[in-house]
Amino acid sequence: MRDTKVGVLWNQEKSWPKPKELHLQGLVFNELGDGASLDPNTQIRWLRLQSSFVAQPYEQMATVFRNMGYQEESVKVSIAEKWDEGITRVQNNIGAIHSRAIASWEWIEAVVQFLVYDLLWFFFFGWIIQYGYRPWNALFISFGFIFIGTMIFRFAEQKNILKKKDSGPPRGRRERWRRVDRNFSAFIYSLETFVPLIKLGVADSWRIDANFIKPIQLGNITVRDCGVLVLSYYWIHVIAGWVFTSLWVAAFTGILKH
Repeated sequence: MRDTKVGVLWNQEKSWPKPKELHLQGLVFNELGDGASLDPNTQIRWLRLQSSFVAQPYEQMATVFRNMGYQEESVKVSIAEKWDEGITRVQNNIGAIHSRAIASWEWIEAVVQFLVYDLLWFFFFGWIIQYGYRPWNALFISFGFIFIGTMIFRFAEQKNILKKKDSGPPRGRRERWRRVDRNFSAFIYSLETFVPLIKLGVADSWRIDANFIKPIQLGNITVRDCGVLVLSYYWIHVIAGWVFTSLWVAAFTGILKH
């Protein structure tokens, strides 16, 4: 069906060829016929019968779904296109890495592309936001981190692991019976340390005491080195904030659009 132009496509499943025997480069059609499935997963399986990955048939199928009023189906086909493109890139780069007939700089370039672009983008960050088609996924993950951070930092402040920077050393019973510091908000602290551009003055006034070694009882579990654990989560919290905030901002503003 290479370079074929038709008005209506009837690609019933019983007419499908064997895998790797379908050639669709240049196929153009206006709509799917009554005998063709409107299930995007079925059409994706049909597209994957191609002898090699070609993006144009995916884009054509997505366009037809969209023109027929099936927006969600169109998005699913477009996401599958990016996923299959990633698989093809990985296979090509793995082949280049194992090849001994290329220059050293080409080998290094293939390794960098495999680690950074293929794995990190196609199979992690890009997959999370569905290659720009579902940018709110990164936003939902950000909400989850902020919520978890709020719980952890509230616990840390209550146990005196998270301390005010200008506070002195503990003073016996006064420290034991201290009141809740109303200058501290676990939610604001979590939000401020997660979103890089938000500065509300709370995070700058509090520090995590990694030297806190007093065992803490959580139900039937005794937790030691809580200061180190809270500090470790803090580092994860901050790094995740830079990553996921950048993802959803870039996706919503169109920088990572498709």
